[in-house]
Amino acid sequence: MFVARNDELTVLNNLLKKAISSLAIFRGRHHIGKSSNWLLVIAFLLAAILLVKMVIFANNFGGIEQDSGWYLGISKNLAFRGIYATFVNTEKTDASGVGKIENNLHQKPHIHDEYGYNHFYSGTIGPGFIIPQAIVYKFFGYHWWTHRIYSQAAMFGLLWISFYILLKWGGVCALASFFFIIWSVPTFTIGFSFESFSEALATLYMLISIVLLVYAMKTGMKSRSQFQFQFRSQSLLLFFSGFFVGLAYLTKTITLLLLISYFILYGFIFCYSFYYGFCYSFGCEYNPPFNKHLLQAVKRTIQKLLMIVLGTLLPIVCFELYRFIYIFTKFGLEAYYANNLAAKLTMQRDGSGISDFHFSWDFFYRKLIFWQDLGITSPIFLWVVFFLTLFLALRILWFQKEKHKCAFISIILVFIVLNLVWFLIVSPTGWFRHVWYTAYLGLFIFS
Repeated sequence: MFVARNDELTVLNNLLKKAISSLAIFRGRHHIGKSSNWLLVIAFLLAAILLVKMVIFANNFGGIEQDSGWYLGISKNLAFRGIYATFVNTEKTDASGVGKIENNLHQKPHIHDEYGYNHFYSGTIGPGFIIPQAIVYKFFGYHWWTHRIYSQAAMFGLLWISFYILLKWGGVCALASFFFIIWSVPTFTIGFSFESFSEALATLYMLISIVLLVYAMKTGMKSRSQFQFQFRSQSLLLFFSGFFVGLAYLTKTITLLLLISYFILYGFIFCYSFYYGFCYSFGCEYNPPFNKHLLQAVKRTIQKLLMIVLGTLLPIVCFELYRFIYIFTKFGLEAYYANNLAAKLTMQRDGSGISDFHFSWDFFYRKLIFWQDLGITSPIFLWVVFFLTLFLALRILWFQKEKHKCAFISIILVFIVLNLVWFLIVSPTGWFRHVWYTAYLGLFIFS
């Protein structure tokens, strides 16, 4: 009754058996080798070379900005005082408790204690960075190098996994292209690897999530007796994929767009399978009646998305529960509502830009040439190259037989488009760091 077949996407474990060429520009006969360990070592060494360069030239492009140090202060308080609070009190009065909006320099209600610490400051960097950084302070102390070590490790990890994926899927040429770009544009990595603004860390969380998702979309069931194991292993991978989406969101809110990308991907898979009359049943294919096919296709799609959503919610709910219990027991329910209001105002004004939305063609153009922040003097030409690359990527997707690559590229492209639409049309600041994820992943796909 059950026939072994490929599920909707090919398992990434097949990639561990042979080195495959590429996403875009390299499809040759020469490969590094069949050992995944060697690929990891090569990627590690290249990332280490860039790490050494970032450390050597830190004085030229690095440094901790004021807001970046603000979040390091929260990590210090969490490590040594056990409170999730800043060192800075933005209230104009000395009274502890819930401050009024009009008495606050940021025009938001803040909760501060008798020592002047602001509890659960509603900024743009969340516990996805602050808690791990606090662990670093707790175990290694409060030193000049511990301010930077976690951000550096995040950038190193991001480069390592990026180089490995490019070498494994894209071949030598793709890796060399990306390495050359990163090496040639020091402002792209050095400054961002020394700050607690955490764009690199959030991108690392997202990349791990995408890889886990592609691992989950796999083949592997050869008999009905393996169905239950296959279901559990795939569900677990989907759950952890969502878990890293949650960590990315708790680091930088805008990365929740990745979850929307997953919904779009699975929506397309559902429509595709429904249109062609396939029923994706974790590795099994059979031909049920039409109504059963529809119900089972809906069921499988909902199950997969539900596991991703549950994984996403786990770290978010844990932190929100901790925040509620702490604020309620120490300051009362009014303070909790005030903290929620502060978070809402931060999201509307400093995050999404919805409350102060106004479209201007001049501002749109100034955001469009954000590549100038990387020292690129002809950003319009780069946009032409970007859209040509997008066209080639879509063409590759259309004829792609290795469906794991199809999923990987699709997710990244959808996220890039969503992030660009928000940045170019809605973003209230036009700061390059708000589109750093797109720039990095775009150059990654380009390579």
